[in-house]
Amino acid sequence: MRLCDCEQRPAATSLYDFPEAWVDSLHLLAETPHGRRRLLRCPNCGQRWQLDPDPRNYSPSSALHGAPRDKWPCLALKVPRDADWDHFDERPARIAYLIASRGGIGSGRCRWRDCTELALHGSAYCPEHTYDGVP
Repeated sequence: MRLCDCEQRPAATSLYDFPEAWVDSLHLLAETPHGRRRLLRCPNCGQRWQLDPDPRNYSPSSALHGAPRDKWPCLALKVPRDADWDHFDERPARIAYLIASRGGIGSGRCRWRDCTELALHGSAYCPEHTYDGVP
């Protein structure tokens, strides 16, 4: 019986998609002031995860059941074993999640001035400008 599925998970996963018992089993390795970012480790495989703050009092399990799914969901981001967490670039994983959660890339161009990228499906803006909060 496999105890975790970290290896099969993408680089960014909604915290709502994880089993509550697994989230509760993670070991805290480090956190930034005020808990904005937390680095945790899977006790089964050693995969490191950066978890977003939970909108309900920063508890990992409370994000799973009944919490509102806001515009920017609580994400669990894989942190490579050799990555320095203090300098971990989470932007690519977050943009990949944004693209997947919005149904991919559409056929129209981004409407941001001088941008030549394709817009997200159903959006007027490309993933980068959407992520940066332009719309």
